[in-house]
Amino acid sequence: MLTAQRSFATYAYPAGMDNVKIMMDTGHKKEKNLLGYICVTDEQHVDGMLDHPFYQE
Repeated sequence: MLTAQRSFATYAYPAGMDNVKIMMDTGHKKEKNLLGYICVTDEQHVDGMLDHPFYQE
């Protein structure tokens, strides 16, 4: 179960799913714990930031 849970969180995060919704599915109570749980590379993190509307012109 934990492997599937981690895989879900790892793929849902860069896909843009809201952290609170991921936390509801994984059972995490703190966002800090969730972010330590998922496996996201620095490159994936930067790509996600660049795609965010805040950084668009």
